[in-house]
Amino acid sequence: DNEHRILCNIQNMLQEYLACDLAIGSGGLTVAELIATQPPCLILATYRHQVHRCEFYAKHGLISYLGYRSFNEEQLISFIKNPKVPTSHFHFQPMAIVEALQILVSLQQ
Repeated sequence: DNEHRILCNIQNMLQEYLACDLAIGSGGLTVAELIATQPPCLILATYRHQVHRCEFYAKHGLISYLGYRSFNEEQLISFIKNPKVPTSHFHFQPMAIVEALQILVSLQQ
């Protein structure tokens, strides 16, 4: 299936993260949100200070890291065709955080 969507001005990012099959994002706060919600994700560092963080996350199997401000097109295509599911060997419970956030969001509505 080659269906894809590019979204702008999203009202509920948590819902989108949880519903997506593959996310493409930057190495700032977005990468932390994607790690917490655990979709397969491709990350591009947009600022130099993000590189070390992205390399660390990739080394531990949490993201697929494309590089700093540029990427190899074949690598991107390969990642899209065969997305890596993040490993969950860290000592935190990201889905517990997600569930708590969903409760908070529902209380505010």
